[in-house]
Amino acid sequence: QLLDLDPSLMTRKDFVTGFTALHWLAKHGHHESFIQVISHAQKKGYPVNMNIPTASGGLTPLHLAALEGHEVLIKVMVRAYRADTTCRDHNGPKAWQYLPADTSRDLKELAGALEDDLVQLHSHNTNN
Repeated sequence: QLLDLDPSLMTRKDFVTGFTALHWLAKHGHHESFIQVISHAQKKGYPVNMNIPTASGGLTPLHLAALEGHEVLIKVMVRAYRADTTCRDHNGPKAWQYLPADTSRDLKELAGALEDDLVQLHSHNTNN
C-alpha cells in the first residue's frame, strides 16, 4: 500500500484541486475503497480527517459525495465515520444543499438538513 510508504497521503492535497485522497474517493463514489482506505489508516494510526476542506472552495468529502449524488457513500460517511454535516463550504452551503432535488427526505436529513430547512425548501419550490 502506498499509504504505508507515505502516511501523509491521507492529508496531502492535490496542488490543482486541493483534494485529498478522501475527496477523490468521495467525488467518484467509491464507497468500498473509501472504507478500505480509512480502515487501513485507522489500524495503522495514520491521521484521518473526514471533514478536511479544500483550500479553494472549502468543500469536504461529504460535500463532494452530495454534489455527485453518491447516496451509499453519504450514508457510510455520516453513519460509520460521523462526517460533520454542519460544515459549510466557502460559499455557505452545507453538503445536503448540493443533493439533487429529487433526493429522499431521509437522505437530506441524514446529510444535515433540519426540519426548518426542508419546510423552507418545499415552500420555495411550490411558489415558483
